[in-house]
Amino acid sequence: MTLEDKLQRAGFLKNEVVVYIAILSLGKASLTQITEKARLNKVNTLDKLNKLAQKGLVTREDIGRESYYTALPPKQTMRKFLHDLDATHKEKESYMLDSLEGLEIHYNSQKDMPEVKFVEGPETVNAIHTEVQNTEFDEMLEFTNLDAVDQAIPPTLRRQHRSALKTRRNKSRCIYTSKKGAILSRKFKQRLRYFIPKEKYDFDGEISTFGDKIVLVAYNPRYLTVIIRNKSIAMTMKAILNLAWETAEKYNKVGLRPFRRARMNSPHSLSHKPSPVNQTADGESLKRKHNDNV
Repeated sequence: MTLEDKLQRAGFLKNEVVVYIAILSLGKASLTQITEKARLNKVNTLDKLNKLAQKGLVTREDIGRESYYTALPPKQTMRKFLHDLDATHKEKESYMLDSLEGLEIHYNSQKDMPEVKFVEGPETVNAIHTEVQNTEFDEMLEFTNLDAVDQAIPPTLRRQHRSALKTRRNKSRCIYTSKKGAILSRKFKQRLRYFIPKEKYDFDGEISTFGDKIVLVAYNPRYLTVIIRNKSIAMTMKAILNLAWETAEKYNKVGLRPFRRARMNSPHSLSHKPSPVNQTADGESLKRKHNDNV
């Protein structure tokens, strides 16, 4: 007798079994992911997820506009399920107990699988805040295009993002590009920033990694974020960004003030030489404006 047969004899509907086994194998997953795994339509899958939640077998977490479902450990939920059965359901109890080993196999199979979340639109900022606040890490590594950030994220959300990062007081290293040049100071509190020239390294997205998480952001043609949780993948990405950091050093020689380099590349520097007073004021203003962008 298969696991599916045992669960049906224990009182589960056929599609409940299909959805339950799918979510046990996936770990935390979205409705779309569970639907594809179970090979059912979304309406049917959602209905069965709600019934499994009522039985105390799965939980739901809302992140932005997306809901994620997680199967609770079978050994934990088994006690509640058996407790809810009355004395007339001894046969169902027997089948449920026989199913436990198979359920544990499906549940344990997802522990080494990467946890992947997709978030779209302005809710992306809040989703990243949540991941940052709920993850233990010493340092964040970032690779970003400041121009794309400015175009995609409203100023209010950018300020919220900066405030959230400040509360953690973690170290961070950021490699960035911008058509305005090297507009960030190289060191600001716990943050180190290296500039790379846009004409040589042109990209529209962003990559960051912290703890066992990787955040991939696409700003064009729409604002879309993928959040991956997997220790091995995160370690690989950190190695790649550390290599990129060493490469970026050649564009960030000690002693060169970033905002002056941006002014040197400006067309205004070809037409006239600004006064020392204005140059300092403009430069400091530019630096203050962008100082906390990353």
